[in-house]
Amino acid sequence: MPLSLLYTLVCFLICSLPHYVVAAGVRKGESKKARVSRKQRPRLSFSEQGTFKIMQLTDMHLGEAQFSDWGPQQDVKTYNLLSSLIPYEAPDLLLLSGDQLTGNDCNENATTYYEQMGKFLEKFEIPWALVFGNHDDSDFEYVDENGTRHYVEAKTKRPKLAQSLEQFSHSLNEIGPLNITGTSNYILPIHDSDNSGETVSQIVLLDSGGGSIPSSFSQSQVDWLGKQLYEKPIPTAVFQHIPMAEFQYEENKCVGTHNDGVAYLNPDSGMFSLMESNYNVMFVAVGHNHGNDYCCRVSNASLHLCFGRHSGYGGYAAVTDRGARVYELHLMNGTANGRTLEEFADDSTISWESWVRIESGEVIDEYKPLLESYDG
Repeated sequence: MPLSLLYTLVCFLICSLPHYVVAAGVRKGESKKARVSRKQRPRLSFSEQGTFKIMQLTDMHLGEAQFSDWGPQQDVKTYNLLSSLIPYEAPDLLLLSGDQLTGNDCNENATTYYEQMGKFLEKFEIPWALVFGNHDDSDFEYVDENGTRHYVEAKTKRPKLAQSLEQFSHSLNEIGPLNITGTSNYILPIHDSDNSGETVSQIVLLDSGGGSIPSSFSQSQVDWLGKQLYEKPIPTAVFQHIPMAEFQYEENKCVGTHNDGVAYLNPDSGMFSLMESNYNVMFVAVGHNHGNDYCCRVSNASLHLCFGRHSGYGGYAAVTDRGARVYELHLMNGTANGRTLEEFADDSTISWESWVRIESGEVIDEYKPLLESYDG
């Protein structure tokens, strides 16, 4: 048997082993941990100073080329990067915006990588949540001796990946409503700083598909988000993996790094129109295109579109310095002061600003929405 074919078969078999695969020293099939109930999970709140900071980590692509010499080293470099970035900012929430995993290179050991990632994040004792990207449960790929590429349907789909994270006490991940497309469709409320329990802002997480489901938004998702925005008319931040067509770079509207194109959803089923027409949506943050980290103002002057910074050494490289985009929300008057949701929404009670922190510790690509003029 040719050595090339033998190597391919060995890689395929090892990657398919259900109980003995080890990813960077973590064994698959270890004793299952107890699920942490929602009541036991941390609550998100503005600080006493009226701030709330989100660090967006995107496109880490763990598990890529796991049987090569260089693949596992990429994971080590990614974790070293995060170990530097997170303490710089000490955020209130870590938001992973998709492609945590290169599922193309994993057959049955995908949850091993997810659990390893969860264990790593837990050590910072910071709440964290994620949305899925197009690579997290994409088809397993391998090339035979004739150079023909084969695709094997992913054995670990989104729901199973999400369930693997239920054991972690700082994880805020949820499996969204079963009657809409996707898995990572859910809302994280952010409470007032005065311990009143009032929800004064919210983060919407949307599953933009790809992998085991189409790379698009469905009407069921648009209807669901419309209902959420109507019932909670408060300042809202949205995170998803794949951008919409409106994320195209425009010289007079965008600030930040632009080293990549925009591979956008098709169709978005009216999702952007819904966001643009709702003046409570402050910004939409995405990943997917590794060479972009810019933010742009759109025509209604209240909605902004931002790319996160490539946060891993897996995936294609389009920027030299990996990093993370940070979003800091500010309560204008310190607290919501007991106002109703309607009163709260009528005021510009929350401002926000954003910047990119790169591995060296330097801050770049700062974006201050209130200072950015719209020329349109």
